Amino acid sequence: MKFQLSKHLVTGVAALVIVGSVGGVMQEALGADPIAVRKAMMKQNSAMLKNVKRFTKGHKRAVGAADLAIGGEILAGNADNMLKLFPKGSGGGKSRAKSDIWQDWNGFKAAAAVLKVEANKFAEVAKTGDKAAIKKQAGMLAKAGCGGCHQKFRGPKKK
Repeated sequence: MKFQLSKHLVTGVAALVIVGSVGGVMQEALGADPIAVRKAMMKQNSAMLKNVKRFTKGHKRAVGAADLAIGGEILAGNADNMLKLFPKGSGGGKSRAKSDIWQDWNGFKAAAAVLKVEANKFAEVAKTGDKAAIKKQAGMLAKAGCGGCHQKFRGPKKK
């Protein structure tokens, strides 16, 4: 099996190091602008799912299954950090975060936990290289994992 690193994956790993840091980098980033940090994380998550589409459709710029597995692990790590990126008062402005996040914090925590579970399942399935299984689990990841938050806790695009 050929192992290729896409520019999205390399960027993702770098972002994981920054977002995943429990030390000064995370606190500094959150102190500066938690909205910007979480938007960057969400773009990273979206890029991972685009890589899944390319892989399952046999696109010439597709990454390999090993890259997808790493992407799933990164997404699971992002889920771990989700709660840190939504401190009280960080809605409004350019954020699409609904006030429901802070009104139903336990629901938001549960949705982040489901995202982590589905992302970890995806990483394990991706390691098999089975396109059909990867596609199926990616659907579950998108619906239950990402959709679990986006349906209830994310508002419409800002104009």
